[in-house]
Amino acid sequence: MKLSTCLKTLFCVLSTIAVIIAMILLAELAYRRLVEASAVRKTELEAKMKEDNVDMLAYVDSAIEFLKKGLRWLERRGNEDRACSCRI
Repeated sequence: MKLSTCLKTLFCVLSTIAVIIAMILLAELAYRRLVEASAVRKTELEAKMKEDNVDMLAYVDSAIEFLKKGLRWLERRGNEDRACSCRI
């Protein structure tokens, strides 16, 4: 194999490795920025919730009750549909 061919191959391999390393570093930088931004956003939301006296437990309880009512309604409707189909 000629020396020039060997050098071209080596250059291609090293270029590919350099591109892969650059992509990994850019992805890590983007991830760090995302994590930092979400941490800042989280602290802002927590401060806003404390400021507005938001009771998350009451909110979750009301959401669960709403879902229970919806489930009961669906069960009643399903039972009515079954009763109607049995009469036919």
